[in-house]
Amino acid sequence: MKKHSRQLRLQVVFFSAIAAMTALFLLVFIISFYRYFSDILVQQEIAALDNQAAAFQDQTDAEIRKMDSVSINMNYSSSLHHLLGNKNLNLKTISLSDFSDLCTTINGVDQKVDQINLYDFYGNIMRVGVYTTKGTYVSGENEIVDNIKVTGGSKVISKPYTASYLIKHSVSPEKYISLYRTYTDTYGNQIGAVETALRCKSIFRSITTYQNRNKNKLTVRIYTADGTCIYPYDEFPKESFSYFEALSGIEDRPYFINPDTDEKEVMTSAVSSYTGWTYVLVMPEDEILTPVYQMLRQLIFLGICLLV
Repeated sequence: MKKHSRQLRLQVVFFSAIAAMTALFLLVFIISFYRYFSDILVQQEIAALDNQAAAFQDQTDAEIRKMDSVSINMNYSSSLHHLLGNKNLNLKTISLSDFSDLCTTINGVDQKVDQINLYDFYGNIMRVGVYTTKGTYVSGENEIVDNIKVTGGSKVISKPYTASYLIKHSVSPEKYISLYRTYTDTYGNQIGAVETALRCKSIFRSITTYQNRNKNKLTVRIYTADGTCIYPYDEFPKESFSYFEALSGIEDRPYFINPDTDEKEVMTSAVSSYTGWTYVLVMPEDEILTPVYQMLRQLIFLGICLLV
């Protein structure tokens, strides 16, 4: 009887040791599996986010370049130079109908921009596009126009805004972005300013389309050189902090701990040399590792079944 009891105890110890070794092996395997595949998934996601940021940058740059091409063509149009003349430009004496016809031709049949505005330096303005009219402006109401001469002909891109003069001519208020350049005569004299405006929904269409099609937790932010968030353009960012400021303070890039949610996130960025905008793409690490978590649950279930 005692011999049988001792054998039983030995069997229990033996099987317990095997179970412990199996459990230890499974634990080591699961940890190794998690680390290996999580690293692979994160690296793949970083590469995908980098590519997507570059794609967003290229697509929005292309829209801004269309605006820029119209402003440049305004400056190089011999017909427009003939209509407006040289030196002291005064739009009071210019035919709105003739100016509108030339702007329509320059803008092209594909309508590269929604609105073209030409300013002289005497407080007069001519508008063609969504709203076509001839009027005046007051110094101080448009800081970019007031300071356009010091740009030396370089482009100036505005931040998203709601154009008060366009509200009554639109079904609903829309946000626009404008690109400004000085207007020069045939001798290179700065005699006015050209503004080309395009709806934000056109400029950022590629981003909104992507986010509507892909129902994941991707966060996209676009910042100007001074750190102003311009995308999303129709609402304030939900976070209480700025990813733009966080970029310079991240020590463990691409990882970032979201101070609002305490979630670990993966962040990538791209800077456009053309616009100066910074594109920030952020994805929660848990979202990236979802396939690993699903496989881990299956492995744990299999391990429990083996032990039982």
